[in-house]
Amino acid sequence: MAKLLFCPFCRECFEDADRCPDHDLPLVPFEQLPAAPREQEDDGQVPMLDPARGRLELVLAAIGLLLGFLVPLVEVSAAGRTQTFSALAAAAERAPNLWAIPIAGALFASLVGRRRTPLQMRGARLAGIVVALAPIVSLVYSIRRMIMAASLEHGVSVSIAWGAYLIGLSALLGIVGSVRFGGALRAHGTAPSSPDSGVSPRG
Repeated sequence: MAKLLFCPFCRECFEDADRCPDHDLPLVPFEQLPAAPREQEDDGQVPMLDPARGRLELVLAAIGLLLGFLVPLVEVSAAGRTQTFSALAAAAERAPNLWAIPIAGALFASLVGRRRTPLQMRGARLAGIVVALAPIVSLVYSIRRMIMAASLEHGVSVSIAWGAYLIGLSALLGIVGSVRFGGALRAHGTAPSSPDSGVSPRG
């Protein structure tokens, strides 16, 4: 059986030939074919400050989550006095699950810093979505508990401060960035199949 050889430019396979008749290039075995354009793009590192492919959204989500953890989360009114609590204060005292907020922010920053090729980025999309959901679940659960606890006390009320909205919007932005992380898949032509895949060679 004649050995199949491939053109390194058009990636067509040929039988009983040494050069591509269309491009006049030496034919090579399948395993010596250069990577397809899409494969080269997927394996190439993007610049650290490149905002494309969902990276900007994840950076903004990380900043928003870390900032939202420090600013006012809720306002508690009792006996004519109002106290403001940040997520940090609440996490340190009675709601340790709120630590999920800065952890999620740090993980988003880590994803952007460590996942540098489009292929690596797309492989982290599901993880990014799960990370983004954690602050939302933690925020809703904790605020609901605070409101329910206040309802049991006479003259005590809890209102949501702007930090809670910042955390929620940042987490949603993290979901958007995670879905877009690595960019869209685009067709760059059909790569050749392996020699035993049934592709008919040109003689």
